[in-house]
Amino acid sequence: MAKRSAKPTALLAVCIYRYLEPSTMVCIEKAVATGRYVLLRYYNDALICRARSMAASDFLRQYRKLDVLVFVDADMVFTPEDLDRVVALARQKKAVAGGGYPIRRAQEGWPAVRLLDGDAEPLTFGPEQPPRKVRYAGTGFLAIHRRVLEKLVKAQPFCTASVTTGFWPIFQPFPFQHPNGEWEYLGEDWAFSQRVYQAGLECWMDMSLDIGHMGSYQYRLADVAQRLDNDDERKLVLRDLAAYWEKPLAEVILTLQNSENPNETIAKAWRERVPETPEEVDQFYGGQEAYIADLVLWNTSPQFWHDITVLLRCRGRVADFGGGIGSLALALARRGAKVFYVDLPSPQRSFAEWRFKQHAGWAGEIGVHTSLGELEKLDVIVSNDTMEHLHPETLPLYAKQMFDALRPGGQVRAVNRFGNHAGQPMHYDSGDMFMEAMKGAGFEGGPVVWAKPAVPG
Repeated sequence: MAKRSAKPTALLAVCIYRYLEPSTMVCIEKAVATGRYVLLRYYNDALICRARSMAASDFLRQYRKLDVLVFVDADMVFTPEDLDRVVALARQKKAVAGGGYPIRRAQEGWPAVRLLDGDAEPLTFGPEQPPRKVRYAGTGFLAIHRRVLEKLVKAQPFCTASVTTGFWPIFQPFPFQHPNGEWEYLGEDWAFSQRVYQAGLECWMDMSLDIGHMGSYQYRLADVAQRLDNDDERKLVLRDLAAYWEKPLAEVILTLQNSENPNETIAKAWRERVPETPEEVDQFYGGQEAYIADLVLWNTSPQFWHDITVLLRCRGRVADFGGGIGSLALALARRGAKVFYVDLPSPQRSFAEWRFKQHAGWAGEIGVHTSLGELEKLDVIVSNDTMEHLHPETLPLYAKQMFDALRPGGQVRAVNRFGNHAGQPMHYDSGDMFMEAMKGAGFEGGPVVWAKPAVPG
């Protein structure tokens, strides 16, 4: 049981529109029972930005002896100790402090936080993780020091019309223009954090917390752990392309949306040239400018990141075979692997090499190679959507190169889409030949994970 305090030190504000989750009500009762929190409830206001602004305004004017305001949404699950941690962090930093919780997004869950511009470190939550300065923090579990609010209200009008009590609209949403010219509509939580940032103050996130978010079940950060980095990595692909093409991001996005489907352009070129020999296939892939746009569209899709989940778990010395524009190689490097990129010279490889140089500060040195024969003692070779593009006659050669490049006990992890059809005439229907080549080279397992025996047979 939480120890009872002699007097309250923080205001616990709950904005309730439709209902209060029973689990949340129990959490609130336990927090108030400690004596450290005064409870403030706002009911039936469909404008959450107004309800939060009124709560913050009341905090400033009516609760002058309390130094921290804490917002808790009506569907959060937490402990008094969770509250104590974010309050202590807000008090220590005299800033804004949030606790980690997932947005309720069934297809692509994501923690309610945005990192600072240029922060490429993995977004990692856990009991031992230290606090981290962030750009935006969700208001569902957020502590705000009085100093922050006192500074923000100086730039806001005091609204008195059509309300029983006046308030400063510090949570009002607004459109924000990023330095690259792109506009973003900021909701009440992101808008508040942006005002904090513009005022020269700080937002922090307690990375050790895992606050429950009630939906059809209780959402937890562990539910979205496989996708923690994907959103930022998909955006990175587009930002890199804009910089590579030296065009505004908005223009690049419009170009990708409005241009002819690059995959259809590549398919048409394949039908016109009809490559037959391994050399002709290699020459074809080495001269297709449209492949950059095609791979950017694919690498920014949720499906791509879902498909490579089994590949992103690899650590140690990892080769990305058929690495394309380098998205998988960068993602592996970001997660701590020593990465070697392998692909033929091509426009897409040139873009990948440019990306590696741009992000060397956090990705480290990613080796660029034309052949697996240049590598040895690898822990893992990963391959995504590559094997179906190789001429069937070359599969035994590549299988042997993979076997020779791996250390004993090493693995090949290959996600393939074998099968020739009208939309992908470049794909060979060579799945059985690939399986035969891998077994012939000495691998065990398959069809996705192949192992080199730890003891030579």
